[in-house]
Amino acid sequence: MHNSNNVPLVSWIQVSDLHIFDSTDWNMMINGGYQQLAERVNPDFIVCTGDFRHKKYAYNYDYSRTCDFLDLLLGIFSLNRRDVYFVPGNHDIREYAFEESAKRKESINEIIKKIESNPDTYVEYLNRTPSILLDAFGDYVKFISSFYKGEVFDQRFSNPTGVNTFTYRDSFNIVTLNTALISDGEKNHKEIIDLKALSELKINPKLDTIVIGHHDLNSIYDSQLSRMLVLFKTWHVKAYLCGDKHKASVELFSRYDLPNATFHCIVCGKSAIEPGDTYSDVVSCKIKNFTQLQTYDILQRRMKKGGISNGKQCYYA
Repeated sequence: MHNSNNVPLVSWIQVSDLHIFDSTDWNMMINGGYQQLAERVNPDFIVCTGDFRHKKYAYNYDYSRTCDFLDLLLGIFSLNRRDVYFVPGNHDIREYAFEESAKRKESINEIIKKIESNPDTYVEYLNRTPSILLDAFGDYVKFISSFYKGEVFDQRFSNPTGVNTFTYRDSFNIVTLNTALISDGEKNHKEIIDLKALSELKINPKLDTIVIGHHDLNSIYDSQLSRMLVLFKTWHVKAYLCGDKHKASVELFSRYDLPNATFHCIVCGKSAIEPGDTYSDVVSCKIKNFTQLQTYDILQRRMKKGGISNGKQCYYA
């Protein structure tokens, strides 16, 4: 029997898609939005769902601006580096020289051709030495190592691009996924995860689970998604946290072929404002006994009207 009745009150904030742009609005967001949010919520940890740089702009290519922002965030919310959970996004893939890029693209095309008939077809490409899929995250791995700075030594540090599971304060499971393994800037195909590694995870069956990834579930190829959802049902998954879309939303995810396997898909908006946008958001969640979920969508554009919004609230039982 899973442990829903014994889960303490836990809250977190989720940030995503930190395409940081140096601007007046950025400064206002830090000094206004996040400072005001800290007066309303007291998170136990921070979830960061990918895209920690914007590849087109060289000034944050090494993630230095991202590290500065996260350090500031930790100070605002009185948290430590061990309280942060990361997954990579498509912008966290490094630029290749032409020959390397062609090889990666060829591998991705081969995976796409076969993935719906064989959800494990990616494994041979993942396990090659060097791995044409995982080596793309070299800059991201350096960023994670720099951020944790010897303070964290678990799988977040040793396996930042893989599939990992953690037990949070003996209360619930956290699973982190890399959904950007075949991301290549193209919009004409879906994404994959390391499904085999996911199926091999040792999850505490007595606890509920939250899963963290960059892309939403509908962005995953169906041959993999259908199997993911079977695992999610077994693990008592209560929420899937993601980003990528740049606009916050909360939806009840369900499938006709898996009755009674429903959970909330929480999409965090783009958490770093840029001039001209109207969609910069942060999501704050609070869970009590995994029967009530409360979210606040913080529209940073509303700072110009005197402060952050009260946001929307969503409850489920």
